[in-house]
This record gives sequence, structure tokens and C-alpha cells, in this order.
Amino acid sequence: MNTEIQLAPIRLIRSESEYLEYYSVNQSQRQNSLKPHAWIPPTDLIETADRLIIRIEIAGMKQADFSIQVESRHVIVSGNRPEIRHQGCFHRMEIPSGEFESEIDLPQAVETDQVEAEYQDGFLSIILPITPSTRSD
Repeated sequence: MNTEIQLAPIRLIRSESEYLEYYSVNQSQRQNSLKPHAWIPPTDLIETADRLIIRIEIAGMKQADFSIQVESRHVIVSGNRPEIRHQGCFHRMEIPSGEFESEIDLPQAVETDQVEAEYQDGFLSIILPITPSTRSD
């Protein structure tokens, strides 16, 4: 079931060696698959006893600017952060703007009809209840 909520492959990594393996394999894939103007915001995936929480740091937007697609074990968050135009010369420019997309592979299936999302203080939080039969208790 595919649910869309209007409002980088990521996986739960448990060790430093898993991180290094994942990063080296997926970094080149990310660079090759990105559009020239696309970027990926910093994203956390947290697992509790009964839910997964995705937290994306993305200031300067409104709740309606996000598109969230949820499947049983996959989430795609996309949007477009507007560019703030300034007169003058940039001496440092690190804040990305334009289209972005974050793809999150979930370690467990979730209840797609019970997903909640909230955008507050520059963070988009997506709460995904874990399907009871897939919980790793």
C-alpha cells in the first residue's frame, strides 16, 4: 500500500564497520543519481519499542511544502526549499536550496494508515507505528 502525506537511502546502522561499508558503497550511488540541483537534508531514523521516528533538519519551509510518500518499508520525503536572494557577493555559501529528496529504507514494516507528520522549529518529524507482527521485541 502506498500512502502520500502532504505536509538518502538510510538504514539502521549498528556498528562503525557497517557505517563505513554502507557509506563507501552508497556515497558514489548518491552522487551519480542526484539531479544537478538536488540535495539531501540531514536525516535521523530512530527506533523505539513501537514506532520508527524520522527526523529531518530542514529550516525555512512550511508544512505544506513537503511531500511524504510512505510504503510498508520505504519513505520518500521531497520538496523545494526556496532560494533566498541577496544583493552582494557571497563569501561563504553552505545552505542548500532548491529541490531535495530523502529516501529512507525502514528496518521494519509500518502501519501506513497511522503515520503522523509535524513540522516545527526547522525539523520535520514523521512518526511511523511499527506493524505488530514485525516488531523485534
